Amino acid sequence: MNMSNSRRMHGRATPLAAVLGLAALGLPAALAAQACVGSMAPAHGAAVYATGGYFHYRFSQDIQGAQYGAGAAIDFPGPATLEVEGVTRQPASGATVFAGSAKALIGVHVPMVASLCLTAGAGATYLHDASSLTSNTTLAAPIGLRFGTGIPLGLARLEPYLEPYVLLATTTGTVFDVQTSGAAVGGGADAGLTLRTGPLAAGIVLRVASIGTSIGPSPGGDRAVLVRLGITF
Repeated sequence: MNMSNSRRMHGRATPLAAVLGLAALGLPAALAAQACVGSMAPAHGAAVYATGGYFHYRFSQDIQGAQYGAGAAIDFPGPATLEVEGVTRQPASGATVFAGSAKALIGVHVPMVASLCLTAGAGATYLHDASSLTSNTTLAAPIGLRFGTGIPLGLARLEPYLEPYVLLATTTGTVFDVQTSGAAVGGGADAGLTLRTGPLAAGIVLRVASIGTSIGPSPGGDRAVLVRLGITF
């Protein structure tokens, strides 16, 4: 009797075990099937790069000017990519802005979509105005999706993408004698194009974002044009 019950229980458990086994194998395979595009790093590789361009903040007065800095990206085995970047910004007003950010990208499989990634990041901006002896610190966390595709061009690869996101931010301090504090929710989008060929990589990003005028300068700015040039390995 006990042996018969055991056989019946084993027979009932076998289909469930098979389903769980297929799910366990299928989920990682589905995730790995879609790599993120647009990173300076090649698949399963890394990149270091220099960056520069134009930025703009919308505040009680426009804060805009040139920026320059450096970054790095690494593509891990599987559907994960990490990007870090730091820049110095020199507004025409004379203040100095330091901004740093990190972003994780996780690829997901969606039928009929060339590449879709979940993106989540965190960044900080510190603005110091020597003329008014004021400073401001702003923390921000963008959460979004990156849509894109890869286009082979002989030995090169071109990757256009679009990345809309929600922006969560908090700030404290003073910007040009205007007190800032509290939190805000905004949004934005990046449109980018990355080209990799051999050990070289280049990219351009156009950015539009908004978190209102009560928050200090965000790490990404509310309008920006970024150019990146680097090497991969």
